[in-house]
Amino acid sequence: MGSTRVEEFFEMMPRRYFVSHTPRQIARHARVVLSLRPEAGHASAVRMMRGGFSEYILCTRDVTRLYADVAGCLTAVDINILGSNVYTTRTGLALEVYRVTTPAGEESDRDVRWADLEALLQRVLRGEVDIEERLRSRGRPYGRATAPVPRPSRVQIRNDVSDFYTVIDVTANDRPGLLFDLTRTLAGHDLEIFISKASTVLDQVADTFYVKGPGAKKVVDPEKVARIEDELRQVVGGEVAGAP
Repeated sequence: MGSTRVEEFFEMMPRRYFVSHTPRQIARHARVVLSLRPEAGHASAVRMMRGGFSEYILCTRDVTRLYADVAGCLTAVDINILGSNVYTTRTGLALEVYRVTTPAGEESDRDVRWADLEALLQRVLRGEVDIEERLRSRGRPYGRATAPVPRPSRVQIRNDVSDFYTVIDVTANDRPGLLFDLTRTLAGHDLEIFISKASTVLDQVADTFYVKGPGAKKVVDPEKVARIEDELRQVVGGEVAGAP
């Protein structure tokens, strides 16, 4: 990468990004972001890590519900999300970095799983597949809790943490499809996620979302805040938001 392109990457990323990642991680992310071609739908890379984990890096044009769609695609191909970091650049791109469980099997089996993800994601980004419908049609209750020792969940929405964003903190028992359900719920309230950090420790998930509502404004209406909190509590309680 030339120095000019590297400077472009540094200029487009939010300040918080650089205090959250190591130089090596930033270099990996930059290669993906700067490899995105205008005619391509997205750019991505996979890096296997020690301990049975992998890093999935994605860059694409930022659109409504993108975070939910990508999380849904990972769930649909049975790739378990352990953590994620999501950023919106100043140029309208989204950089999404997922820490996932490496798919089981031989190298050829893993290659097939990653190829399935790429194919599905491409169709979802093109609007050819509704990932929510795809998950429901699988006949598997992906929205049910699986934590062996359930612990109290917590949802907190605050406007005193950031001058620019409403900050939503969620602590919950981990289960398949949880991140998809959380992000889909936020999208259903017309909230745009600008920065997000999700992590899993044992069977507990801690998610933080920096969001804005319509007009790129913070969510300050007490009734709307209460509705969002109520739906998120239903989600972390094991219910799929909006399910019949």
